Amino acid sequence: MIGKAKSNKSLVATINYNLKEGAELIFTNQLNGEDIKDYQLEMQLLQKCYSGKARQLTLHVILSPHITEGKNLSQEQWQRIANKYLNEMDLKEHQAIGFLHCDKEHRHLHLVINKVRDSKLKLYHDGFIGKRTQKAADCIAIEMNLIRAMEIRNQNIQNKKKQKNSTELIIPFLNPNQHEILQPPLGSKQLFKQQLKEILAKTNVKSIEGYFDEVQKAGFKVLLYHNKETKELRGYGIEKNNTKMDASTIGKQFTITNLEMLFEIKKQQKLKEKILEDMEEKLETYSVKRGMRM
Repeated sequence: MIGKAKSNKSLVATINYNLKEGAELIFTNQLNGEDIKDYQLEMQLLQKCYSGKARQLTLHVILSPHITEGKNLSQEQWQRIANKYLNEMDLKEHQAIGFLHCDKEHRHLHLVINKVRDSKLKLYHDGFIGKRTQKAADCIAIEMNLIRAMEIRNQNIQNKKKQKNSTELIIPFLNPNQHEILQPPLGSKQLFKQQLKEILAKTNVKSIEGYFDEVQKAGFKVLLYHNKETKELRGYGIEKNNTKMDASTIGKQFTITNLEMLFEIKKQQKLKEKILEDMEEKLETYSVKRGMRM
């Protein structure tokens, strides 16, 4: 069961909404009239007696069981739901009317509640009214052996997980020339990743440009993504056998930023190696000259 609630400024507008929708009046609480006009007038008179600063004096509540259960609930059961809600929310001493909406396949109950209490003309505190209403609806569902909103939510999460697990290895791509969806071979991501790693392991790859050259030599088409304003290279993708993938999808180490860092590290290592070689060569030359002197 789902529960929703909010405070409204106009009692009349809230009641008229339900009447306009063709809802059936099935419940009243703390009211003594004979029809909806009497109930509305009685609630309005009490609200006019309220002298506080608040302007939203009406609660509009929706209680909606699961679609399969709402079809089979009797009017007495809908009235029990209304009474249980008022008890759960400490609203039993407040004026209220309930409308059953049957215009749609999903039957649900609307409650129009006066926040002003008759005895002391104090206003009902409606802080976190939405969350409190859902909690009350959950309690009602447990008591009446109805489906809880949490059960539906958990089931939807499980269904999404199953759907994700079944599709994450096979990602469809659109071929703009053939206008059809192509399925990449299973494991394309792993194959692309392995090939790019082998390219980066080559000693002759020292820059982004050199890397792209080797990628093309390996049979890939390189798709470059530039910033529209600065024309700066911001990313790239690769395509092979009608399968396209962005570098970031294949692996973070293949993004432009990380590649630039890798090539800079390689460059620094190369400089260090060159410096060490020069030092060793100088030491060797110095040793030879010193030996000759001796």
